[in-house]
Amino acid sequence: MRTALGDLGDEADRIDLAMATVDPERDTGEVLTPYVQSFVPDARALRTTDDADLQAAADLFGVTYDVTTTDEGEVEVSHSGFLYAVDDGMLAACGSDGGNELAVAPTEGEADFEYVIPQGAGVALDAGEPLEILPARLEPTVRQVIQIENDDERGHLIGPFFVGAGETLRQRFSSPGEFTGECTVHPSGQITLAVT
Repeated sequence: MRTALGDLGDEADRIDLAMATVDPERDTGEVLTPYVQSFVPDARALRTTDDADLQAAADLFGVTYDVTTTDEGEVEVSHSGFLYAVDDGMLAACGSDGGNELAVAPTEGEADFEYVIPQGAGVALDAGEPLEILPARLEPTVRQVIQIENDDERGHLIGPFFVGAGETLRQRFSSPGEFTGECTVHPSGQITLAVT
């Protein structure tokens, strides 16, 4: 997020960043605020200890989460991984058609779809060179894994994913759904992920 806001320059002042916890028992206000602000100094930490309020907010955004304790007493937290853009109270950049959700989870192992954003991609885009690094429509099935390696000097947005400069994203699709969003490395400027 810090990289994406930096890329926006003065326009970043129009954005308020907030991060919410699904584990309020361990993520107290004293823990959560410094953690969130370690990413972006003026970001807001969101937390409620009311389970019904947390579930209602999660349902509103199509978020799935689970907090469990192993037999060894270790707490394990899992949740869908999205960034949401909300404009004037309306979900603007993340959502679904027909009530479908697109959920992903970090994963290890082999990827079913692998893409590399080459060094110099951003400069080529600035020069008007059309790049088609990913397809305009990708149709994975649940449990398949996508990996996007960004060798470029700038971050790129690929639908619901932001891949920072020099970073590699690896996600498993964990539920069916469809998402159409911006793609900075496709000539059309967008990508559709249709998970079955």
